[in-house]
Amino acid sequence: MIPAFGLAVALALLVVNSSRQNLSRTQRLPDGSFLKVVGVSYGTNHNYAEPVPRSWQKQLARTLPFSWTRRFGWYDHGHGSIGMFNLHGETNLAIATTCEQATATSFTASPRVVAFDEQGNSFDAAFGGGSNSGGDGTHHRHTILWSLAAFPRRTETIGLRFLELAADGKTWQPLAEFHIPNPAGSQHPSWTPEPWPTTKTDDDLAVTLIGLKAGLSKQEPMRAAAANETAATRALFRVQQTGPTNVCWRAKSIEVSDATGNRWSPGPGPASISLAHEGETEEIIFPGALWPGESAWKLRVEFSRMAGFDADELWTVRGVMVPGATQTITLDNATTIHDTKLTLLAITGENAKQLGLMRWEALPKHANISIHADPIPKGRRLALVKVVDDQGREVDVQPGTDWSQGENVFGLTIPQDAKLLDCTFALHKSRFVEFLAKPEFVPSKAETK
Repeated sequence: MIPAFGLAVALALLVVNSSRQNLSRTQRLPDGSFLKVVGVSYGTNHNYAEPVPRSWQKQLARTLPFSWTRRFGWYDHGHGSIGMFNLHGETNLAIATTCEQATATSFTASPRVVAFDEQGNSFDAAFGGGSNSGGDGTHHRHTILWSLAAFPRRTETIGLRFLELAADGKTWQPLAEFHIPNPAGSQHPSWTPEPWPTTKTDDDLAVTLIGLKAGLSKQEPMRAAAANETAATRALFRVQQTGPTNVCWRAKSIEVSDATGNRWSPGPGPASISLAHEGETEEIIFPGALWPGESAWKLRVEFSRMAGFDADELWTVRGVMVPGATQTITLDNATTIHDTKLTLLAITGENAKQLGLMRWEALPKHANISIHADPIPKGRRLALVKVVDDQGREVDVQPGTDWSQGENVFGLTIPQDAKLLDCTFALHKSRFVEFLAKPEFVPSKAETK
């Protein structure tokens, strides 16, 4: 039993201390819910465990207004932990936030966070992350652990701007801003950019950087991004092979880094990379405006050939059964190419689910075939270069994922009367080139008015 006087003093001290601690870490959102930054992690692995109130705190919370229990963190609506790791070992920043009393149409539905520096330069840092929810039927709590792809590391503090997608499904509206100390330190070297256009080579492949613009609209990359719109960077390359053969090469991925330690590769999801080509020109559009505060950015670009594979890179599997629309056929065909064991996993009909995580990667309304690699080959791509049915017709192949947990899936458009398939795969080496460049920054629409 807690004496009444002691309880009053304890509550008064808690209110004072909580007010000091949460002054810049809690903000009220337009819908009446509260957004709070509850954790900051800097490293290669991140984890946030929600605190569990003690029994006396739970008991006391039942007699207090929710505004008090929210401030003290004493509500008991279910607890859990959220963890994530950086796939390629990057050292970056993760932020844990809790939204309390959130409704289904509030911030938690489609959140986005933008990091900005003391000069106002900004970067689209994250689109959601690992999450955990709980509630008691009246109050609701939603916790998100955000992994920031990049953030400004030269300033003493880092700004975080939280936004949500408006009802029109197109525009973003700001909800809250926070400032946190920079855990990476503010003293970093600087890089000197190379003038472009410039040409780099890997063996007989010559790649020229002919364009690099930042601050463009992710939805319409031919114009500048508007205020609060998702911004993107557009890179253009001219690709030529100088050897005796003239094989078509395509851009496949890009890794971006700077002198302060930021390093990320745009991947799938709302902030996905966009690839296009015309003749010898390859276009890569990726999210992030690359803030002007950096003197140079390093671009490591991967190119993959589309034909002309060597015999020791090819594997043909004959007589694969064509599945029915709702059928899943497990496979175990295997071979080894360049020290990587390749094993077929399953072929599924257009209305069937692939095995394991591949069910989320499979191409909808298509038959899909999946394959596993062990170990995951570094610097190599897997292509399904040709599929022929039992009547000699070539089957249309749609590329799927690239090494999601060591597995890959391809979509197939199979003629209805086909019974068997011959599938030819190629595990082939990519080419890589690096550029050290400073983008041309496009002023936002708001700035040009």
